[in-house]
Amino acid sequence: EATQEDIDAAYEDVMYAIVSVMENEVDKEFLKSLIDQANNTIENHAGQYTASSIEALKEAAKAGQIVYDDPEADLEAVLGACKAITDANNTLVARADLSNLEAAYNFAESLEGKCDLSSVEGLMNQAKEILANAADTPISEQDAAKELARTLTIELSKIRLNASIAAANEKLAEEEKYTEASVAAVKLALAEAEALQQIVEEQDVEAIELVEATAQKLDKAVDALKLVDDDKPVDPPKPSKPNKGSTSQVA
Repeated sequence: EATQEDIDAAYEDVMYAIVSVMENEVDKEFLKSLIDQANNTIENHAGQYTASSIEALKEAAKAGQIVYDDPEADLEAVLGACKAITDANNTLVARADLSNLEAAYNFAESLEGKCDLSSVEGLMNQAKEILANAADTPISEQDAAKELARTLTIELSKIRLNASIAAANEKLAEEEKYTEASVAAVKLALAEAEALQQIVEEQDVEAIELVEATAQKLDKAVDALKLVDDDKPVDPPKPSKPNKGSTSQVA
């Protein structure tokens, strides 16, 4: 017969086995929740983090899924997978918002061939280099990128307005060649451009859309200048004289 000591030992063995199984199941469920959380981040919030840190989370979640699907995975493997996913999640790096810099660089590209951009070539190269690695630019570099965008935008605004103002003044130097109405339209648009130019230069205002709209308005007014000669009425054709030999007699 089994002694009480044998019964107690057997009971302890059974309880140890039960607790081990329960711990393994709890850990696997926790692992599953970590995998689900990681996949949600990857599918719905990846754009908020750098590409390299999201890739690390993908790898950890993938490895964790293999452990979860393995019926023979022991507690050590489960805990290791949990730690790997947790570490990857905790080391996600927020991605910098480079929308301002992208807008500034696109503005620069739109002016190529229209304006002399040699004075901002260095700024453009810096912006291009940062944007080429936009997916992996950490938020720690966001302030520097915003300052670069601000500087580039302001300088481009000055260049854009100066080019249109210079072209208008060149035409107005010979304003007597054009009709009063078309010259007046240019002067009005020119006054608006010069006022905005002063604001940009004195207050360092960032307003790409306003600058472009104002410059385009001035450009269109210049293009619409009408020569005085083109505005003169055309003389009607003189009636032709009848031939003397073509008169007819009435019977």
